[in-house]
Amino acid sequence: MGIPSKIFKKIRNLTLTIKKFCGKINWYKEFINHAQTRAALSLVWKDGKKLVRHVLPTRITGKITFGCEDPSITGTVLAVLGMTIPFHKNAIAVTPLFDSENVLEGEVMLKGRIYGIMLLKTAAELYFNKHIKYVIHRWRHKEVNHGERE
Repeated sequence: MGIPSKIFKKIRNLTLTIKKFCGKINWYKEFINHAQTRAALSLVWKDGKKLVRHVLPTRITGKITFGCEDPSITGTVLAVLGMTIPFHKNAIAVTPLFDSENVLEGEVMLKGRIYGIMLLKTAAELYFNKHIKYVIHRWRHKEVNHGERE
């Protein structure tokens, strides 16, 4: 008659699993709300925005003609391309073909600049930042309790 002991053991294992899961959630909340983690995320966000603004093209022009065998697919693609208008500011002329053929033709010209020194500067700034080093170290050693030696 080991059935009650098996049920008790299953319930105990379930409570231990729940406690472990709650402990992990608390660790992640503490990790994200820590001041150095916030500073590191702020720096990565700021440098990431600068890098994206630097890499994006300054001028876009072009013409695209496309079509699919199924007109509904052509309409769906046209709707998705319509959502990209804020990025290219209607500088790309899109011509849909609702005939029964698969066509994709066009030419697009992008003008911009990418300086390698900007990429190196951003990478060095992130690599040598003390907040990011702290976050990486704490993430790698998350199994160790914060008060113990590693």
